[in-house]
Amino acid sequence: MLPKTGSNGKRVYAKYIYVIRNPKDVVTSFFHHLTNQQEGSFEGTFSEFLTEFLEGTLPFGKWTDHIKSFLGYSDAGLNILLLRYADMVADLRPSVDKIVQYCELDLTPAEIDELMPSFGFKAMKKNKDLFQPISVGWKKGYGRYLFNNII
Repeated sequence: MLPKTGSNGKRVYAKYIYVIRNPKDVVTSFFHHLTNQQEGSFEGTFSEFLTEFLEGTLPFGKWTDHIKSFLGYSDAGLNILLLRYADMVADLRPSVDKIVQYCELDLTPAEIDELMPSFGFKAMKKNKDLFQPISVGWKKGYGRYLFNNII
């Protein structure tokens, strides 16, 4: 769904940041997401979910197809910065430095140091209303569970 050309037919020079996550984490997170949303909720077991995830019959298709297609965009000349979620959790600063450089932001190391606390899970929990997905409604109590146990 990434545009290769603009509405005028000319090439798009946008920059994209793609965060890739371990597929075990993806399937677990997606299971919790789909089983706890009000509309279009998945009602089966995790085992059933895993089978559908691997077959690509869940919403958004097969995860491996998505990864392959997205990675193919760099071959199409789109400007993509690929980051690993696990690296970001282990040590966020190197990824932030890559993003700052990639986006050509004029920030000093001291300014980045000052911003770093606002990028972590602690800040997300403190401001959880800013980070709640608004595209779906959650079953009662799930949003609270999400921020207290997952994030």
